[in-house]
Amino acid sequence: MRQFGKGFFNKISTLNFYFASERRCEEFTPQIHFLLFTLLFFITIFFILALFNHPSADDFCYCARVKELGFWLSQKWWYLNWNGRFFNTALLTLIPLVFYSLWSYKLIPVILIVFFILAVFLFIRSLFKTSLSSKQQLVLSTIIIFLYLYKLPSVVEGIYWLASSSLYLLPIILTLFFFAILFDKKIQRHKLVKILLCLFSLAIVGSNEISMVMLDFFLFSLFCRALLKEKKIPKLLGVLVLIVLVSSVVVYFAPGNTIRSSVSLDPHNLLLSMVSTVFFIQKMSWEWIQTTPLWLLVAFFFSLLSVQRFGNFPKIHPILAVFSSFFLLFLEFFVYFWSTGALPTGRILNFIYLSFLFGFFLSCFAFFQYFYLHWEKGSVTETTKQFFGFLKHFLNLIFLPLLLFYLVLGNNLKDAFLDLSQGTAARYNQEMKERYVKLASCNDDICVLEEVKNRPKTLFLPFSNLSSDPKFWTNICFASCFGKKAVKID
Repeated sequence: MRQFGKGFFNKISTLNFYFASERRCEEFTPQIHFLLFTLLFFITIFFILALFNHPSADDFCYCARVKELGFWLSQKWWYLNWNGRFFNTALLTLIPLVFYSLWSYKLIPVILIVFFILAVFLFIRSLFKTSLSSKQQLVLSTIIIFLYLYKLPSVVEGIYWLASSSLYLLPIILTLFFFAILFDKKIQRHKLVKILLCLFSLAIVGSNEISMVMLDFFLFSLFCRALLKEKKIPKLLGVLVLIVLVSSVVVYFAPGNTIRSSVSLDPHNLLLSMVSTVFFIQKMSWEWIQTTPLWLLVAFFFSLLSVQRFGNFPKIHPILAVFSSFFLLFLEFFVYFWSTGALPTGRILNFIYLSFLFGFFLSCFAFFQYFYLHWEKGSVTETTKQFFGFLKHFLNLIFLPLLLFYLVLGNNLKDAFLDLSQGTAARYNQEMKERYVKLASCNDDICVLEEVKNRPKTLFLPFSNLSSDPKFWTNICFASCFGKKAVKID
């Protein structure tokens, strides 16, 4: 009887792993439903929090500059005196002119979240069009979006503060759309799509230096690969490479970059930049692995796939995948350290965190495919197969309790829920409205305002607070935007 039970268990566990049917892999299990519901619930909370959002810090500086100089002279001033990010400065200069109403400012985070979700899904779809089914693409996209929102280093800088979200989240969205289109050969045939790719490339390069370097690198790599493979110059890639190179020169040689670098701590220090880059890759990677349900969700996703699925993935050696992921992070951190010499801010880590997630999943895909190739060759023992079969069953049992445990721990989803449920966001919104009313009725040379007491973690920007010194930069921008001589905090 004992032998029969043991043999039966071995057969079941082996068959479940070895011959997992596509029908089972296509089913939306309770675990998947719970994950989708959790993501939808917290996206709804992020949408509601947008109702209580208000402009901060640099938002008022762009507003003040355009009111003083007008649109075109503002572009010239920013390019000559601060940076060469022509697309970002143009966008932020237009915002105060077009979106004077507060509700419009509150609507922008909602739009960005919606397009971010769509961009991730389309990017995943373009990468795994032939490797994964539509439902599996949806699950993978859900996992990446969930992990990103779960541990976004700074929610306010990533989503709600316009001067930051337009600088980093928007180019992330445009980059995902760009490559989703570029990898789809059928869509590329339309002229309007080619024009759209050119416009996207200009916008991405003109948003920030990290996006610029990343797009330059990937497009040049794709161009060289196509040139070697086809033995002729690929027209579309050639045009795109030319556009990004020219626009990158415009960004890099902006006179404002020199002025901005002069106030940085220690820019263009090669040794310090390289050491800091390696240190922060190790530090942040370990933190993101340790404090998120990353391993749980990765294991869960791959447990949904049949072994035969791994044979459809693009063949890449695990070592090359890990090196590529590391190089991607190295490039992004290095560009920042080289440019500023300062510690990375929340908005920078927001950008890099998404690259980390994509690189991590790329490496996992490579390892699982490597395992599949050995499986096909018969070099995987029956004991190993039985062990993995057992792990799949065990994972299904512990998935929901572990995910609930992670939701209870400190994370952005919990912070957003507390800001909303405890009324901190609503009270902050009321304080800001009262500030605007008081400011509108003030005719003094120096308008005295009260300090913000309610500071929701997901909405309030720590360094955006006004000072008791009317000559502090946030005070100057705030006063100029509202047409006042000066403001200060009592």
